[in-house]
Amino acid sequence: MVAVLQPWSTSEPGKLTPPPQLNNPMTAVILSRAKGTYCRPQPLIWIVRDGFQFEYAVNQPISAIESRLAQVDQLERFLFSQTNDSRKHTRKTLDDAYDGIGLTRLHGRGALNELLVSGRVVEVALQKKEKQGGKKSFFCPVDLAASFGEVEGKTEVAGDYLADPSTSPPPYRELNGGEVAAPL
Repeated sequence: MVAVLQPWSTSEPGKLTPPPQLNNPMTAVILSRAKGTYCRPQPLIWIVRDGFQFEYAVNQPISAIESRLAQVDQLERFLFSQTNDSRKHTRKTLDDAYDGIGLTRLHGRGALNELLVSGRVVEVALQKKEKQGGKKSFFCPVDLAASFGEVEGKTEVAGDYLADPSTSPPPYRELNGGEVAAPL
């Protein structure tokens, strides 16, 4: 079996980030092990040396669902901070901003759709003086939407909004034994 020990540098870290439990990740080396037959890939082992003492941490991979939820939360925090700074984003301006927050356009749009479907972000109409060209609305977190006069921050379902299931049928069915007359 072959194992590779490679130094990790902060100047060119790539996609690898050291685990948070390491004290001094500046001197970290990464031990990567070969994948065995019929088994999952082996996680990376981060090793840090401090004098004659060594400490290590195993890199735990995150699932696709956890990664997706982290992207959704990251986009919501971004929209919250931008709206607090009076920057109002549309779908077009968010497409340009995804690189700055570390999301691809595909992942950013998926996260935005998830926020809209879950109701954590709403589309708020702009005031008349702020409308420019085709820009008619912007995305706003629900917690801040009340300050723009859109919706309440916390909404509750009002009591029993459905009719009682034992209500009588409409009056036109009571005529002629319940039949509906053919249109003329």
